[in-house]
Amino acid sequence: MQVRLLGPLELDDGDAPITVGGARLRALLARLALDAGRSVSTDALALALWDDAVPDDTTNAVQSLVSRLRRALPDPALVQSHPAGYRLRIAPEDVDALPTLDTIVLETALADRLRWRAAGLAVLDVIEQGDLRRNASEIGAYLVERFRAMQARHETIGDVRGMGLFLGIELVEDRRTKVPATALAKKICDGVRRRGALMGTEGPHDNVLKMRPPMIFTRADADLLVALLEETFEAVEAGGQ
Repeated sequence: MQVRLLGPLELDDGDAPITVGGARLRALLARLALDAGRSVSTDALALALWDDAVPDDTTNAVQSLVSRLRRALPDPALVQSHPAGYRLRIAPEDVDALPTLDTIVLETALADRLRWRAAGLAVLDVIEQGDLRRNASEIGAYLVERFRAMQARHETIGDVRGMGLFLGIELVEDRRTKVPATALAKKICDGVRRRGALMGTEGPHDNVLKMRPPMIFTRADADLLVALLEETFEAVEAGGQ
């Protein structure tokens, strides 16, 4: 027995094509055929048959349709009951769509992998051609130096740390006790955002200003970021924003 899903749904027992009447019966047969030889749960069948309007008593509703499908088939034993659901007793190769679907799935997966690989290699090419790793290291070190100069002017900066362009400024209420200045960090973060630069806060107490600029960040960009931070610190310390 073969099931044809490509085109009008038909059964072929070697003599003549057999059609199954009723849209829901055809849907049931098609769903079972897509997992030919494997058990399909009652819930999966109900979802395929009714979508969002699944009956309250799915077990009896599916069982009723299965009974009708068995009567429509040349051999009722083609649909077998299992504890978890129902199984169409044919081999996967007897369903015309399955080899096509397998090919489509494999070709799509391969194409996706090739596209992602090409995208990844293109990104690496840009990084190498633009010498962006060196740029990230140099501009990151420059920013740490500028932030430490700020630390000398602002008692609330407890620590400055970073590697490359992954940078953090820890804010404290008191450098000796290291009490986290969570509220201040939020004000500084919000103030810098209002002035046009994006940053966030992190750490157990949300008191670390977190900055992760892109690898193409220039010295001019770094100077602008420091200027915005300085302006914000001065405004907040004066009671403003």
